[in-house]
Amino acid sequence: MANGRVLVIDDEASIRELLCDFLSSEAIACSNVATLAQALELLKDNSFNLVLLDRNLDAIRGEQIIPRIRRIHPGIPVVIMTGDHQFNENSLKHVAADGILHKPFKFDEFMQLVGKFVESE
Repeated sequence: MANGRVLVIDDEASIRELLCDFLSSEAIACSNVATLAQALELLKDNSFNLVLLDRNLDAIRGEQIIPRIRRIHPGIPVVIMTGDHQFNENSLKHVAADGILHKPFKFDEFMQLVGKFVESE
């Protein structure tokens, strides 16, 4: 796979900044946005290897956003981030996501999941 470029979609600025810091420390390019509208606009003009999507965004469930993301970039991997531990691997089958990351998470856990989809430069 090509060197990584990740889009982080989360309405919490501190989470977006932390995740981009994690990714940058591993030489993975990162863009981040707070809203669905910003994400869709960025996706129209840019290519990404992975989308990290907060499950609770813009008063809408992240899994409802995935089809809109895939209309722009078919096949792009999407990982749902959530603090809801009832949302598990079985839930992924119903939402067309490629992975799940439960908050709070550790750096190693985060990078291991990202590493399944992207490589550092």
